[in-house]
Amino acid sequence: MANDKSSVGAIFLFLFYTGISVLCLAGVVHAYKKHDKLDFVISFFPPAAIYRGAEMFWHKDKDKFENVNWENRLKSDVHLLIMLMAANPDKADMVKFNEALEGYSNKIMEYPTERIDFIKAAARQYNRFLIAADTDISTLFNKLINEEKLDSTDFIWSTNCKPILDSIVSNYEIPELNLSYATMDSTVKSLVLNSSPNTFTSDEKNKFIQSIRIVRQAEIDKINRTYKMVFGEKLE
Repeated sequence: MANDKSSVGAIFLFLFYTGISVLCLAGVVHAYKKHDKLDFVISFFPPAAIYRGAEMFWHKDKDKFENVNWENRLKSDVHLLIMLMAANPDKADMVKFNEALEGYSNKIMEYPTERIDFIKAAARQYNRFLIAADTDISTLFNKLINEEKLDSTDFIWSTNCKPILDSIVSNYEIPELNLSYATMDSTVKSLVLNSSPNTFTSDEKNKFIQSIRIVRQAEIDKINRTYKMVFGEKLE
């Protein structure tokens, strides 16, 4: 009988010390992963290790974004993303540009899902603006090469893209896009008003249309590549 009690006691002590050892080890690992360096050092003392081992069962990670002003942060992130999407770096600068995309992606992909979705929505809207601008310009040049006379500096070519741009500027507070549009508008009108469509041969017209399509496709491919590098998915 005495031997039985002794065996039970030995088993109990073995389980107790094993549990304490496991708790200490778990506490050290938990302190390393979830707490600062000082906590990690202190966790090598058994009482602290035991506490950290137990604390991991009710531990809640701190919200790293709890003090973020999301309104300002997201507007800044959208602004930067649009600048990246609009960028046209030289081959010599592609390495730095790709590093910038990677850094931007690493930053925002840690955000909560709804914040990432907000930035994605802005990117898709900007892409719609670019597609609409391409459509408007193509429509304009189709009229031009078919010898439709446009002799007024007040003609409007951007019926599809301008409302989208106005929405982006308003929603995300990026007035710089108005300056970019003004430059585009001035360039298009200058090109149109200084052209001589009646001098185009049929072959020249076809080549001109084809060149526009090539430029448009290259721009679309660039935008899609940038979006995929940032978000890891296709732009739809």
